[in-house]
Amino acid sequence: MGQLPSTDTFAVHIGGQDRSIRIAEEAPIDQAAKQARDLKNIAAESSVDAGFVEICVLYSHPQVRLHALDRQASRGWHGRVIDLPQLGQVLRAGSGGQRRVDVEQLTGLLEPLAGDIAGFGSYESTWPSRLMPRVQVS
Repeated sequence: MGQLPSTDTFAVHIGGQDRSIRIAEEAPIDQAAKQARDLKNIAAESSVDAGFVEICVLYSHPQVRLHALDRQASRGWHGRVIDLPQLGQVLRAGSGGQRRVDVEQLTGLLEPLAGDIAGFGSYESTWPSRLMPRVQVS
């Protein structure tokens, strides 16, 4: 294995049948922070209120073993790094009292740009995923 990056965030992926090791200098939380910034910018350009945006990186593979700090910071954003067992807890916790956004308006803005949109909770039947089978969140 090579030298670990000198950056604040990085990721080490161990996987595949050969158990190969890959070190990524840009951690997934960094990409999520870029996408959150882009979301706020797209919304602002269209005069849509994106409200409160919290970033979250979800490792959804059922065999993942996640070893990461639950809360991380990147590029001025704070976010969470979770796996499937933690997903239900995060969704139930909600936005921590932050202002609600107009989900329909924001989704209408993003839908033409998205390959897939999957609704959760009360939006599950409004926007069923076209790509993924239904995932049960406990």
